Amino acid sequence: MKKKRVISVLVATALTASMLAGCGGGSEKTTEKKESTFKGSGEVNRFGWEKPEETLKIDVLDASGYYAPLEAQKEGEKNSLKYLKDEFNVEINVEHVSGDGKEALNLALASGDYPDVITYVPFSMVEKFAKMGKAVELTPYMDTVGTDIKKSMGEHYNLFLDDKEKLYYVPTLMGAITELPDRCAHIRYDEWKAIGSPEIKTPEDYYNALNAILEKFPKTPNGEDRYALSFYSDSGHYTDPAALSGFWGLKSGYKIDDDGNFTHWAFTDEGKEMTKYFNQYHLDGTLDPDSFANNYEQWQTKFSNERVVGCVGEWWITYQSGHEIWQAEDPNLPEDKRFVQIGFKDEDAESANLSGKNFLGSYCTIITDKAEDPEAIMRFMNFQATDMGTALTGWGIPNGTPIGDTGEEVKFWNIDEEGNWEVDPEAKEQILAEKWSYDNAYYEEGIPWLFVNQSRWEDGVHDLWPNQMWYDENKWKSMMMENLDGTIYDSSALTLREKTDEQKIAEQSVTDAWKANWGDAVMADNDKEFEAAWKKLQDSLTSAGVDTLEQAMSDNYKKNMEKMETK
Repeated sequence: MKKKRVISVLVATALTASMLAGCGGGSEKTTEKKESTFKGSGEVNRFGWEKPEETLKIDVLDASGYYAPLEAQKEGEKNSLKYLKDEFNVEINVEHVSGDGKEALNLALASGDYPDVITYVPFSMVEKFAKMGKAVELTPYMDTVGTDIKKSMGEHYNLFLDDKEKLYYVPTLMGAITELPDRCAHIRYDEWKAIGSPEIKTPEDYYNALNAILEKFPKTPNGEDRYALSFYSDSGHYTDPAALSGFWGLKSGYKIDDDGNFTHWAFTDEGKEMTKYFNQYHLDGTLDPDSFANNYEQWQTKFSNERVVGCVGEWWITYQSGHEIWQAEDPNLPEDKRFVQIGFKDEDAESANLSGKNFLGSYCTIITDKAEDPEAIMRFMNFQATDMGTALTGWGIPNGTPIGDTGEEVKFWNIDEEGNWEVDPEAKEQILAEKWSYDNAYYEEGIPWLFVNQSRWEDGVHDLWPNQMWYDENKWKSMMMENLDGTIYDSSALTLREKTDEQKIAEQSVTDAWKANWGDAVMADNDKEFEAAWKKLQDSLTSAGVDTLEQAMSDNYKKNMEKMETK
């Protein structure tokens, strides 16, 4: 899957804390709505954009920091920005932050040195800009020049508003492809067929199938022992029990009662049953003994060497770690030698909640008080919310883009002067054959992501991601979608974006606690050891402040559900 630069929310620095204190504790200020001087030329281009009479100039600060564009991507940015100027009469000047983006924003806020627009803004920083009157309120524009953005926000619109029902940012990378899972279980298709293709609906079914495969195929082609399951854990990847608890009906690692109160998975019967389930693999000797020592790279090596029979994790992981490698090594690889994605649920669970879809976006874009014409800027942001805006932003320049001085060109989609368009037939063929590569895409990308919607278009086919279209024409992906139907849930209201320092500390401490202790329960050698490890896990979570986190999640959820119910 294509990787874009995604910012995570970091702990606020002491600089900002002192700065806000000096501003009267962050008391909210307001900015007056400025009159727009935007005038359309009457010329509508092939993308449906009316060119302005005078060039629309937008200065942008990209605060992605450590996720800033690579040099190759910057070359693509030059191509794209020139294309915007020529085709749209929109001139965007971009400054990229290097290093810590959040720190850069704190310094910019303190100094007042920032441009018209800032993108890749963590939610916590949006609040600071808004409270100091440095972010333009966008609410007045949403029913005029921001209608496509508002339509994209859909039923979640109220969740983007503050407590005074005001909007100060637009989300980027919002929405989700609702039929595409994030997490699931996996089983190798040819080996599953070899044991008679048993139905897999419960954790026990999955356990029995993996063990049947192990019995039939106990060794790799190289004679090495195989495991039913193997976990991994390092700084960037880890097997997350919160996600695994979804097979037992929990959501985002919590049990939510009818009153909206959250209980952490480690304090639920479901969480304990889930842990005992994986402990059984250990007791049988079919769990990789290095499961809590493997880093991700080591796990991938074991997987590609066929030492792992099953897998629980992201939908793409077995393709990336198995089939893709095998195919590169053997062009005559049998079609059925690959893993397929499946879902199952505990018999007592109403549903398997495997993939939470947060429709609120990964980061934010604000128009600052430095903007002379916020309404004109909103016009361009709104264009990015249209289908053609999404295509240009995600697919790059149409009709072919030269790749440096190689004599080659990137060509994903084509559009004529009348606005008739298509995905290039060769590109589509590569996608369906699972051979589409983003290696050269940097040369066609570069339009700043001021607003990005990754949901399906109304046609139900196209979206931001080239390699995530036409699933119904691909045997394996359509099978995945069918197998995982009903396992996706809306986690938007569950997402805790506003966190106090105490809550941030508790969140990190809780994560550290389960990472340090959950593995001991999974690897316990008998019931007595399991119970002792389980109590140790619970005690460590209690000491870490899990009560603080549960309360914060509960309060946030109730507040968000109330917003969602407000028409």
